[in-house]
Amino acid sequence: IRWTFTDKSGNDTFCVQPINIVDDQKPEFDCEDLKDIDHSLASDVCSMTKAELLSLLGTHKASDNCGKEIEGVPYMHVTSGTPIKSEYESFKYPYFVELPDEIKKDTTYKIIWVFDDGLGNAISCDQDVIVRDVTKPNISDVCPDDKLINVDAKTDCSVAISDLNLKSIEEMAINDVCDGIIYPELIVRLVDKYGKYFSYRKNKETGKDEIKDLTFPVTKPELPHYVAYVYTDAAGNSDSCIFEVQVADRVPLVMTECQDGTLTN
Repeated sequence: IRWTFTDKSGNDTFCVQPINIVDDQKPEFDCEDLKDIDHSLASDVCSMTKAELLSLLGTHKASDNCGKEIEGVPYMHVTSGTPIKSEYESFKYPYFVELPDEIKKDTTYKIIWVFDDGLGNAISCDQDVIVRDVTKPNISDVCPDDKLINVDAKTDCSVAISDLNLKSIEEMAINDVCDGIIYPELIVRLVDKYGKYFSYRKNKETGKDEIKDLTFPVTKPELPHYVAYVYTDAAGNSDSCIFEVQVADRVPLVMTECQDGTLTN
């Protein structure tokens, strides 16, 4: 503003008064409108692209006191760093970076939405995005259609586990699309003569082996033993190839005592 002062003789002078019109009102947005997202990846898909994440997030706009809408910009939260702008230092989560090109599975990402009017006024909201692998391991190549094992007990009332000709854990391994080689855990469920089941395990990852000396007693048709190869991926998805084991009694009868006698008509 220019102020001019003039006397009666026509002499004048002036002063300039600067007036700054400052917008100090932050944009308005209800952070409750941002719902956390739990996203399940499609079968055999192990990650998302940045474009796919942006599509999943959608768009959100804040209102501004100057009558315009301010579109939010999503960033990825990090635990440390330097705020992009000094006015972001007051945010609940002041450290964030541009969204990455690849969004990995089995991960929870914290998205920071920033609404900035470009005049030093900004707010932020946070939103969690969980990306999950929900596809079970594919065991079709190693699990046969015929899963019945019949074996005869010929010299004792049981058979050794070696008589079942089970494939090893290494032979039953699969190649998972996302997690690579998965070795199954071998679980044996033996039933006793009273119909009670007991479980034993062999695990390549832990080195645990409770099955190497197991024997399988003779069974009844309605109470078989079970052998299961259990596959679990990094996300906790699992599937099992389960065999039923029937042990038949083929032990010859042995007469231990025979009294002398004569058969007559």
